Formats: sequence, C-alpha cells, structure tokens
Amino acid sequence: MTFLFAEPTQLWLDISPQHQSTGWEQSQALCASSSRWRAYINQLCRSTFISYLQEEYPQENIPRDQIETLLSLWDVVNGSVVNMGDKKLVLLPTEASDDEELEVPQEWIDIPRLVGDYYLAVQVNPDEQWIRIWGYTTHHKLKNQGHYDPIERTYSLDSNDLIKDLNVFFVSQELSTQETTREVINALPSLPLAQAENLIERLGNSDAPVPRLSIPFSLWGALLDSENWTQKLYQKRQSQKESTNTLINLSRWLDNIFDGVWQSPQELNLAFETRRTAQVQGSQIKRGTVIFVEASSVERQGVILLIGITPETDGRIGVRIQLYPQGRDRYLPSNITLTLCTESGEPIQSVQARNQDNYIQIKRFKCPSDFQFKVQLTLDDWRVTESFIV
Repeated sequence: MTFLFAEPTQLWLDISPQHQSTGWEQSQALCASSSRWRAYINQLCRSTFISYLQEEYPQENIPRDQIETLLSLWDVVNGSVVNMGDKKLVLLPTEASDDEELEVPQEWIDIPRLVGDYYLAVQVNPDEQWIRIWGYTTHHKLKNQGHYDPIERTYSLDSNDLIKDLNVFFVSQELSTQETTREVINALPSLPLAQAENLIERLGNSDAPVPRLSIPFSLWGALLDSENWTQKLYQKRQSQKESTNTLINLSRWLDNIFDGVWQSPQELNLAFETRRTAQVQGSQIKRGTVIFVEASSVERQGVILLIGITPETDGRIGVRIQLYPQGRDRYLPSNITLTLCTESGEPIQSVQARNQDNYIQIKRFKCPSDFQFKVQLTLDDWRVTESFIV
C-alpha cells in the first residue's frame, strides 16, 4: 500500500483491487441500489484505512467486524467504526470533493451504542482508486459546536473547526494523550417488544425508502441502539428485496444520469461484448450491473445484466437486454433464465442459458415513453427482479 501526507496534513491511501472486488461483491447483498452503493463506498473506505493501520501500527489489535453487522448499518445510514486501542474512530466517507464541512448522521452522535471518540472526514474516489482523509474532530466538539439539521438529522462542523493535521492525531495516540473526546448524551428509551416488532414491520417494506427519517428519532435511535433489533430490521428489509425494488428510469440515461451501481461495459470489463458490438454502437447507451447468483444447484457466481437503449426517429426508445458472466467466469450458469415481464410481472419473452453460453439476450424491442417493464433472473429457487421505466 502506498500513502502520503499532502500539504503535508492529508493522508492519501490507495484502494487495492482486492478491496474493490470484495467491497463490490459484499455490497450487492443489500436490497436497494442506494444502500448497495453506500455499502460499497463505506467498505472501500473502511478496508483501506484498516490496512493502513495494520501496516503502520502492527501492535494495535484492529478488529474486523462481521460483514452482516456492517451491512445492517450501511443499509440505513452512512459511516462505520474502526476500533484503535480503547478509542472508537468513526469514518464518514463521501465521494464529494467539497471539503467545506464534515457532515455526520445523528445516529453516530446520539445513539449510545454507536457514539465514537473521533470522527474522520474521508473523500473516496472509487474510479481513481484512492481515499483522502482530510480532517477530524471529536464527539465532544460535534455535540457542542456542530450545527444540527432537524430535517436531515445531521450534525455538521465547518472545515475551519476541524483538525487538518492528521499527524497530531497519530502522535496523540502513540503518546496516549489524555483528551475529552465524548460528550455525555441522554439515554434513549427502551422499546417494548411489541412496539419494536411493529416498527420493524413498518420500516422493513417499500413504504419506508428512507427508514431513518420515517419515524421520530427517539424511536429510530432506540431501535438502532439494540444490535438485535438492527439485525432484525436488516433481515426484514432483505426479505422484502423484490418488493422494494427500485424503479430504474432509463430516460435519465439519455441525459448521462446514472445510478452508481449501473456502470459502462468498460468499467465492468466486458471486453468481449465491447468488441463484438463496437461497429454498431451508434447512439446506443449501455449500462450494466453485477448480480450474484445464489441458487442451490451452483456455486455463487456473478453475472452482469446489461441494458442498452437507443432513441428512435419515431420518438420511441429501443431496448436490448443481455446477460453476461462476470469476472473470470467464461460461461453463464447453465439453465439460468432471463425473462422480460410486464409491469405486473407477466412474462413476455424468456431465454435460458445452455451449457457454455457466454451470453444470452432478449430480442430487441421498442417502446414509448413512460412504458414500464421488469427483468427477471431465475435459477432453481433463486430469483432477482429489476424494474424499469422508459
């Protein structure tokens, strides 16, 4: 791992290909595309920083939490904790290059189980494969000097109030400098069993796309203050994966607006597909996403669902749907089925992979604006559905 201090206070760390691959794979378990991308960015940040600490401070025992514990939080809130000695470091990653302030979700400030000692501002650039830690502060300072936004439920602190020189932080840890890092916070009410279960049922379905803002913080905080209730909420949301499926707006692709999990063929390393269709690309826009097959009859394998759209002269949009193996796999899982369905889920067209098929596709079709359809992948008892609107 290479790293350096810029200016010379900012710590820049390279993201390893292994961390990228693992982070992407693990993030795909989450139910919503926004949650998957949040988990991916957090995992890149956390894994890269932990590797740095292990390299520079081998005497420290840096525990690695179970992935289920991490995903249960990333499903609903940004940020993660790294334990360094007896101190808790809260990492707050963002892709934004704007470093005018540090913004911290209220969960990390006012929920006793999640409160940290130090809060680190981190910029993550997954494309160029680096993270930049540009400042830090304490819980005490955020609680006393931070601006609280009751709408977004965040605390923010101006960059001028952050400590920019990370050398100060690491030297203070080595010298075990005594510092008041935490402010005393009020205990949250305990939830009766029936109320907790009711909240989990309510927040675990598609009517609560942003669970953290859907109920009063006193209830939300009390729910997340219990690791058990947090896990149950996560499991409930996972069980609702298909029903909470995000409607992907393909018309936005024409304006070069893409959800983070939908990437170009080049980013997905679909070299074969890129070469094969290069001569007929024209105005076609293509984006793909990785989906992991978890059927009982095959080992876990990634596949790439690729969608191509083309504006037609009559105002309609041409759509092509293809499925490719991901990574080093040369062939699709045998018998995996790709199905085009109506908005209500009725099958329109279906194709099944044979032995050693390196891709399958739905026959290209044209549709008007506002047309909705679903794409379904099935194999044995496993099923994933993505929903689209043109």
